[in-house]
Amino acid sequence: ITELVEVNCQGSGAKVNLRKSALMPLNRKAICPFASEVRCMKPSDTVKYLDIPFGQQVTKDHILAELNSKVFRSFGVWARRARTIRGRLLLVHTVILSTLWHFTPHTSVPKDYIQRWQRMINKFVLS
Repeated sequence: ITELVEVNCQGSGAKVNLRKSALMPLNRKAICPFASEVRCMKPSDTVKYLDIPFGQQVTKDHILAELNSKVFRSFGVWARRARTIRGRLLLVHTVILSTLWHFTPHTSVPKDYIQRWQRMINKFVLS
């Protein structure tokens, strides 16, 4: 494993800190190969990459719950700071909708979630 990482790093010029790295097999049947330099994650472990959870046990519901909590937190954080309709619209476009656009390519979002978020956005902008 370390030999493969070294070859790729030489080709790309990247550097990898193996003490902070971990192997995560994404195939449920595959067993993590033994590598003394790198920690091997368990099937129940998850990791966030660009704030999106990945792992063998991560489901669509887990991703949607994470996204839903981020949206709710955003409204709570930004509600006190937006004083005008224009300011609230700007916050919706730059903070809240960008979060939704970042997550949605990774999972399909059911219609009830979209309707709930739309009601929250309307209430936030018009309040």
